[in-house]
This record gives sequence, structure tokens and C-alpha cells, in this order.
Amino acid sequence: MSQYLFLKKDKIRLLSSQLDSLYWLLVSSEGSSSMTTYTTKQVADRLNMSVSQLQYYDQLGIIPDLQRTANGYRQFTAANVTWLTQVKVFIDSGMPLKDIQRLTTLVLAGKRQTAAQQNAIIADHLAHLKHRQAETAAQITFIENFLAEHPTD
Repeated sequence: MSQYLFLKKDKIRLLSSQLDSLYWLLVSSEGSSSMTTYTTKQVADRLNMSVSQLQYYDQLGIIPDLQRTANGYRQFTAANVTWLTQVKVFIDSGMPLKDIQRLTTLVLAGKRQTAAQQNAIIADHLAHLKHRQAETAAQITFIENFLAEHPTD
């Protein structure tokens, strides 16, 4: 039960983080008649990433359709930020960047044509996460038992 609550809290935190990012997009583009864009620093701050992370992800091709100004500065659109908000879930869960690159390539190629390949990558990652979850649960049980057997009183 406590493990379920732990996972539920993490899901709520994750959903809350995603909603915060989407709310930020809505508020920051209110009253704007043209397409609002964001600087690398604004997006980095909003997503709790570093500027260098975003630059690296751009180099890897993980941020599709990222535009640049005439001076070469990155211009993030709401769609870019929404994409990154979702990709960040994979990043934060430890999915290898090569898998995220592959997913990005597959998504850009077309969802219907590549759905099976996308699902396979995500299913493999989910299996890895479940394995890590089982290992963590065993470690928690060990530590709880250790503390119960070795009281400090």
C-alpha cells in the first residue's frame, strides 16, 4: 500500500509539473496576437533544465522544428515547450538519449506507420523502470527491517 502511495505521489508530482509548464505557456502568451516564442533561458528555467542541456538536446535532434533568429538564437514555440515537457518525463526517468532520439525520429516519420516501433521502445523502458522499482522496494524493505532490528533507544 505504501509503495502504491509513493508511486501515486510521484505521478501527481509529475502531472503537476506538466500542468505547471502548460499553464506557464498559456499565461506567458496571453494577449499575444502573433506566435509567442521563448528564449533558451526562459525554457530552461521553466523546465528546470540547464541552457546547455537544451542546446545539447537540440544538437541531438530531440527538439523538432526548433527555429532560430537571424542572429542564430534558438526560438522555442509553445509546441517546442510542450514537446520538451513530455520528453522530460523520459529523460527524468532515465531513458537513454539514444532511445529518445529514436522516438523523436519515429514520431516525425508518422505515428501510424511507426506506432509499433515507438511502443516497443517505450515498453522496454517501462520494463526497465518496473525492474528498478522492484529493486528499490527490496532495498526499502531491507532498510526498514534493519532499523526495526537495531533500535537506537
